Amino acid sequence: MGRLLLSQGDHAGLEHLERVVAKDQDAFLTAAELAEAFFTRTGQLEEAETYRRRAMERRDLINEAEKERRRVLPDDTFVAHGFPDDTIRQIVTNLAGVLEIGKAYLVRKQVQVMPELPAYVLIVVPKYPWYEWREDAKNEALLARLSQEVAWPPSTYILVLGSRVKRRWQKKALCRIAALPLKPLAHKDAVLRTLTISVQTPSTGSAWLYWAKRRWVQGAVVVAVIALFAIFSAHPEPNCSPPISDTTAKLPTGGTLYFVPIGEFPATQYAAVTAHYAGAWHLPVKRLPPLPLDDSLWDRTRNQLVAERVIAKMQREYAGPATDPGTVLIGLTAQDMYQEQSSWRYTFSHRDGGRYAVVSSARMHPQSLPLHPPHGSLFAWNLRDDELALCRLTKMVGKNIGVLYYRLPMNDDPTSLLYNNIGGPGDLDLVTERF
Repeated sequence: MGRLLLSQGDHAGLEHLERVVAKDQDAFLTAAELAEAFFTRTGQLEEAETYRRRAMERRDLINEAEKERRRVLPDDTFVAHGFPDDTIRQIVTNLAGVLEIGKAYLVRKQVQVMPELPAYVLIVVPKYPWYEWREDAKNEALLARLSQEVAWPPSTYILVLGSRVKRRWQKKALCRIAALPLKPLAHKDAVLRTLTISVQTPSTGSAWLYWAKRRWVQGAVVVAVIALFAIFSAHPEPNCSPPISDTTAKLPTGGTLYFVPIGEFPATQYAAVTAHYAGAWHLPVKRLPPLPLDDSLWDRTRNQLVAERVIAKMQREYAGPATDPGTVLIGLTAQDMYQEQSSWRYTFSHRDGGRYAVVSSARMHPQSLPLHPPHGSLFAWNLRDDELALCRLTKMVGKNIGVLYYRLPMNDDPTSLLYNNIGGPGDLDLVTERF
């Protein structure tokens, strides 16, 4: 009715819109657009500007609320969901048929932006056979299946925990949350009672001794298999994937990004990093001639490059490209490096002047560790090690692009490229290609 009255030039349509918005806040943007168009047609430009501004403020608020709700961390505050029993029974019925779910938790997240709108979170702890690989791909498939095949209450966000973060979640949040009863407990109890009556179960100690005497050969084989599995799975998966589509879509661009090889940097890694950010990130990447290493850049007592000296030489040698204030230069070196002004034994990266950075890949390769268990397949671990090293290098370069090129602040999210406390290769392995 409000839309019809306004299209006929009747101010009474505004009152209808206000009543609709009072009942349903989701109708605010549509009502504001109709009011703005009405005042524009009638020449009341100040009133039209007022509604346009209110609509913009509402959109910004909604975007901020969505951003807060999509970022779910174990340190967040969770409370009871408040759904009626019928709703929970339906959800449990839908989830019980998904064999890949080990446990599931349904909670409501306390939010600061638009707290009148609830934010529900389904936290899923998956379970897969131990011999199956590609956990990340399976988690993505499980998330897609839950999102598409199960009907959820509005404003419900689904989080599938990978093995890298599951322990942290269990320690900080899940220990205080009751899991959904995916299996009927009454039936399980009945089965246990039946077994207790009909079977006299031996003690744990006597059963173990009996097994050890009769099956020691099989036990030795099992122990050997577990030991080999532990050795050849000592390092995490590379965890490198194309950046999330909206990682840089809304960020301002400008200027040119230059990559500079420092000394004899591996050509394959240099080409891969350049192609990644020029292709997947669509950045204006250019290459500069290599910067030769000389004794002035070294600390021979430690046999390491001094990061501050390397950047100072970059500023001198590439003064021409640096005349553009939007230019960012990132040097890449395979040599070990440290910062003079820091007590750290080494550093992955150093920035200076708001436009210069140097990244060292020396400590990123698994073989740089004092005790290096092979990573990946028994017959191809060198290839997997190279993939892991390149993945770590790409992430550290991405962090410098975020800070210098996009001028973004660092944060405390250990999965973000802008994480401010990267202390070693393990921290890099947790990072994903998003800001």
